[in-house]
Amino acid sequence: WPNASKEDVDVLHGRTLTTPVALIKCLTSIKQYAFVASEYPVVITLEDHLTPDLQ
Repeated sequence: WPNASKEDVDVLHGRTLTTPVALIKCLTSIKQYAFVASEYPVVITLEDHLTPDLQ
């Protein structure tokens, strides 16, 4: 989803009481920790609610 300023992307789970997290923080964490405990691939599912300029 676009963040409050509409200039960046937040990750959240809709209709839940989760706090939005910046997309870059999620991607950095995946890069850093994804293969620490397992050598298997990580599957990431994305649902796009972005404006064309943020895609």
